[in-house]
Amino acid sequence: MRRYNKRKLTEDFDSLFELHDRIGAGLKEDAHAQVSALLAKCQETAISAGNRLEEDGGSHQSAVRVLEEYCEALYLQSLDLSEYTMRSRLDACITQVREYVRQQVNETLEVVFLPYKASMWDSLESVWRAAKEDKNCAAYVVAIPYFDKNPDGTVSLPILRHKNGFPCGLHHFIIFRGTKRKKLFFRNPEYARTGNLPCTMRAGNSLSMFRL
Repeated sequence: MRRYNKRKLTEDFDSLFELHDRIGAGLKEDAHAQVSALLAKCQETAISAGNRLEEDGGSHQSAVRVLEEYCEALYLQSLDLSEYTMRSRLDACITQVREYVRQQVNETLEVVFLPYKASMWDSLESVWRAAKEDKNCAAYVVAIPYFDKNPDGTVSLPILRHKNGFPCGLHHFIIFRGTKRKKLFFRNPEYARTGNLPCTMRAGNSLSMFRL
């Protein structure tokens, strides 16, 4: 599972415990309309968490079933707002699923490679292979266009991607979500100028990595 999704699940479970407290406070004040809205919010959050687990694969069915039991407890509580009969069951379900996610759900680090020239790919390929072979990594390669700089300082039209020159599958684009849990690799573009010689963009001597 992507780290962003795992962190989002943990945040959702923490928010459910807070909602449980608010439900208890609402029941004490006989604020039944408010309690009904809070129960609906709990159900919405639990369904969202279940969907995240199911999207990660079929290995999390035990946790999904606990979330289904949780939704059943919410329904039973909605039928009787005179007292908080389901509090312990609600807490127990979320505690169980949260522990499951913490211990059983492996994190996947997203690693994105942005080469701009097929002839330069060899400088990134070893890192890409290591990421590709790591079961806890999801590696993506997105070839990007580049420009040549003309002698007069202007730039050329964008040079199209060399899709056929890369020994790996390419992705057309990648959507960046969870901005602090990805690594981005690319070669530093540099400019070389010697006297009146043309200036062309070339690859630098170092590999750059940014944690977005």
